[in-house]
Amino acid sequence: MRKTIILLFSAAGLLSCTKELAGTQEPAAGVPMNFEISVEETKASKTGWADGDKIYVFFNGLETKYLIMTYSSESGSWSDTSGGGDLLDTDFSGLGTRTLTAVHFPVAVDVNYSDGRFSFASGGKPVYNFYLYESGKAYTVDGATVTATMSMGKPADMVQIHVAGIESSVADYTFGCSKIRPVACKSVGIDGTITENVLHAGALLSGIADSDGGIFAGRLTDPDVKTDYTFTVTDNSNIYTLTRSNRALTAGKMYNFPALSETGGANWSVSAKDSEYTDLSAAEAANTYIVSSAGKYKFNATIKGNGGLDPLTGTTATTIDPADISGVKVLWELYNDVKKGISPAYHTIKYDSGYDISYSDGYVTFSTPDTFKEGVACVAVYDSSDNILWSWLIWATTEPGTKTYNGRTFMNKNLGATSRNGYSDNYVRGFLYQWGRKDAFSAASGSIDDVYWFTPVAADVFTGVTTVESMAYTVARPTTRIACWTSSTHSWMPEEEYSKRPWREEVKTIYDPCPPGWKVPAKDDMDGISGLPATGLYSSDGPGLKNFGNAGTGYYWTSTISDDPTLPGNAYAFCNDGRNIQNWSQAEGYAIRPVRE
Repeated sequence: MRKTIILLFSAAGLLSCTKELAGTQEPAAGVPMNFEISVEETKASKTGWADGDKIYVFFNGLETKYLIMTYSSESGSWSDTSGGGDLLDTDFSGLGTRTLTAVHFPVAVDVNYSDGRFSFASGGKPVYNFYLYESGKAYTVDGATVTATMSMGKPADMVQIHVAGIESSVADYTFGCSKIRPVACKSVGIDGTITENVLHAGALLSGIADSDGGIFAGRLTDPDVKTDYTFTVTDNSNIYTLTRSNRALTAGKMYNFPALSETGGANWSVSAKDSEYTDLSAAEAANTYIVSSAGKYKFNATIKGNGGLDPLTGTTATTIDPADISGVKVLWELYNDVKKGISPAYHTIKYDSGYDISYSDGYVTFSTPDTFKEGVACVAVYDSSDNILWSWLIWATTEPGTKTYNGRTFMNKNLGATSRNGYSDNYVRGFLYQWGRKDAFSAASGSIDDVYWFTPVAADVFTGVTTVESMAYTVARPTTRIACWTSSTHSWMPEEEYSKRPWREEVKTIYDPCPPGWKVPAKDDMDGISGLPATGLYSSDGPGLKNFGNAGTGYYWTSTISDDPTLPGNAYAFCNDGRNIQNWSQAEGYAIRPVRE
C-alpha cells in the first residue's frame, strides 16, 4: 500500500516570519514550490519509517538546491524543507527531462554541493552502512506543484547484520567479515548518477543503533555466499568471533545475531585483546616489523615510522589521528617455501577465506599461520575514502644475527631477505628501495613471478610513473615506483624535499625503512665493506618493475646525501664490484643492509 502525503507548506520556509529590512528588498524571483510526494509506507528492508527519518531528493539538472523530507511518526506523514536555497517555480522551468534521484541514510548527513555533485558525510566521514535510493523517477510540475511517487530500494547485493543488545554503545564496536565489503553512498550528480565508496572485503565497519541492538551492513563479495565464513566484532577490550558453516548469506536480507554476552557453542567466542597479542611496537615503532615465530601480534598504527623526526616538516612525534583510520588491508604478500600455483598456498598473515588482520583503537592486530615459515607482507591503514595513510612491512624471518664492519654492528641479512632452498640467490637479495623512501620493491631478474611469488601477482600490484613526485604522493602510493631521471635532477622527489635529507646519518627518521633498533647506514659505515650478496638494481629511467638489471652486482644505499653540487638529487651508495662508494641517482632502486642505531 502507498500513502500519498500532500505537503501543505512551501519549501521556501516561513516567508511570513521574515523581518522587514531597511531600504528596498528585492522580491523573490519566483513562486515557492509545493510538493505532493507518495512514498511507500515501509522501507525496502520491510521495516516502518521511524520518527525523524529523512529522504534527500535531487531534481536532475538542478544545481545547488534539493529537497529534504522528514518523517513524523506521530502524524504518519512527511514534512519538507529545502536545502541549498529556496526551491522556486523558476528552478524547474528549464530542466527539460523531469526525473529525480532520492537517497535515504540511516543517520543524519550533511549535504555539500560542488562541481555538479551533491556529496554526503556524517561527522565529516562517509556513511559505511546501508542506504536506500530511488533513481531516474519521473515527476510532474503543474504550476507551483511537484508531484512524484517514490519507492526506495536497496543497492545490489547488500546485506545487513543485526547484533542484539548493543544499542546504547554501538559506537564502541566495529564489525568485519571476509565476505562483506563496506559501501558508502558518496554523492549524487545533477545527472542523477550515484557514486559509491567501496572498501575491500573484511574492512571494519562502524554500526548504527536501532531499538534493540546495532546494525552493520555492506555488499557481499558474492550475491549468494554458501561457504564457511566468520564474523568479527571488536571493542576496546575484546574480540568476538562467530563462525557459520554451510549456511548461505543471501543479498537483500537482514541476519539477526545473538547478544555478545551469549558465548560458547554456536554463539560468540571471546578473547581479550591485550592478553593474546604481542606488541611489536612496545619498545620502538618502525616501518618494518620482524616476526620470528608463529603467533598473534599487534603494532601501534597511529605512529608514522619510528614516530621521530620528519625532516620535511621539522616536526617530531609524528602520528596519525586514530579517528582518521577506517581500517587495514594487505597490499601484497611474498610467498616463501611454496611454488606458485601449488595448493595450499602459504601466507605470511594467516588466511582463511580472508586475512586474519584488523584495526581497532589505534592498533593493527594480525595472526601468522600456525606453522611458522618465512615470508613478507605489506599492510596499510586507510581513511574513510580508502586513501592510504601509512604502510608497513611484516617481515617473517628467523631472528637476524650480526656482523661487524668498520667498527659498526650490521644485520647479517639484507632488509626483507628470506632464505629458500634452491632460490637463495634471489631471496637473499631482500628488497630494493629508492633513496629516502620507506617502500619496498622486489629484486629479481627475468619474470618476477617466476622467482618471486607475489599475491596478487606483481604485475597487478606494482605500478610506476615517470614524473617527479612528492613524499606525500609516495606515502599514499607505496607500490608506485618513480622513474624520472633527467640531466637537471637525479631524484624522484623535488629539490625542496631531498635537500632536507629524509634519510639521515645522525638520526633515524620516520621514512627510514629499517626495523626497530636498526637504520640505514651512513657512507662511512659502508666504506670498504665486503661479503655482501649481489642484489641487482632498478635504473632510474624505467617505471614499475621494469629496467631491473645487473643481477650479478650488489648495490646498497647509504643515508648520506650527495655533497657534489654538480650532481643534484644524488646520494652515496656502496657497490660490491670494487667501485666501493659511488654517487648515484636517488631514483635508482638499491638494497639496504641495516646497521644498529
